[in-house]
Amino acid sequence: MKRILSIYVTSDCVACDRAVEMARLADGAFPMLDVNVVEMSSGLDSMPVEVTAAPTYVLDGQVIHLGNPSQGWLFERLSKDLRSASNVGTQGG
Repeated sequence: MKRILSIYVTSDCVACDRAVEMARLADGAFPMLDVNVVEMSSGLDSMPVEVTAAPTYVLDGQVIHLGNPSQGWLFERLSKDLRSASNVGTQGG
């Protein structure tokens, strides 16, 4: 099952250009991850209540970072979370 990373941005956000670039990098580095850039001004009614600023990084519905993390931090966090998820499916009983 693919995991989903959503990065919430706005068109008037200076830091959001970097967030879009981080989305592109994460998408290329993690083929088992669906990466979505969500423009917040396109439908604020559908935004999760946890998303209060741009950019916000949300992995499977859980906020993992407000603002832009370093690429190293993001990749380490995604690697850890993806590894944990794959181990759950492979443990026998």
